[in-house]
Amino acid sequence: MRMRDARRWRISYRALAGGQIVLGVLVPCMAALGKVPKTTAEELGPVVDWLVDFCERHTEWSVVVAAALIGIAQVLRRCIGSPKLWPTLHKVLDEFREDIFSDIAGDPLHEHRVTLFKRVQWGCHLPCLWRPWNGWLIPVIRSGHTTQSTSTVFPAPDAADKAQGVAGEAWKGSFVWIEGLPDVAGNATDEDTRVFAETTCVPEKWVRKHRPNRRSYGGLLVEVRGKPWGVIVLDSTNPTGLKPGKRKAFQNFAKNVGRILEGAQR
Repeated sequence: MRMRDARRWRISYRALAGGQIVLGVLVPCMAALGKVPKTTAEELGPVVDWLVDFCERHTEWSVVVAAALIGIAQVLRRCIGSPKLWPTLHKVLDEFREDIFSDIAGDPLHEHRVTLFKRVQWGCHLPCLWRPWNGWLIPVIRSGHTTQSTSTVFPAPDAADKAQGVAGEAWKGSFVWIEGLPDVAGNATDEDTRVFAETTCVPEKWVRKHRPNRRSYGGLLVEVRGKPWGVIVLDSTNPTGLKPGKRKAFQNFAKNVGRILEGAQR
């Protein structure tokens, strides 16, 4: 699974908008053709005669179908967001990554990430197939240009105690700020695996399977128009990657992301 590709989503957004325009023009044209007198249509030739006859017989259901398709296209456009939204958000995440991890010297920038997760009721990604209706937090955009492909999604059902991961804890409304996690990327001990799993709210078998190399995490809820929309997760390979003095900046950043998303839905 690859996170949002700005070009792909821009094309999808514009195709949906174009489809709405085409349908908005096509239906009135069909209605007008359906009212052309039969004798006039016959005089204009067999093709026009067939077209007029077709429009006369199918205009009513075409209006209903077109209205439904236009409505669906509008919903999809709102879900995708403005073509300018995702490049803007990507730039904002990159700038925040540089700020929040600015106190760490010598680490490659790709070892620190900022990821925006969106909560969806129905998940269509591979890990969601065992219970697609359960509610999931899926990554939609991440800072940088590496590690853009991921299969990591987290359960976020209505039963909050069953949410998992740092993302799930943030979805509950918790302010997550974790440092000094044990190294479980290699041959971790059972105790280190247990501590990592308990601290980050994931099953031990998940830790053994994925062997994450992250040692610090932050998580915070993102609200749009006063309603929970998703979460932002910070992660770093540095065990002291998140400084206590950056907590306020993280809160302000989450509010700013919420405002950007809100503006895109107007």
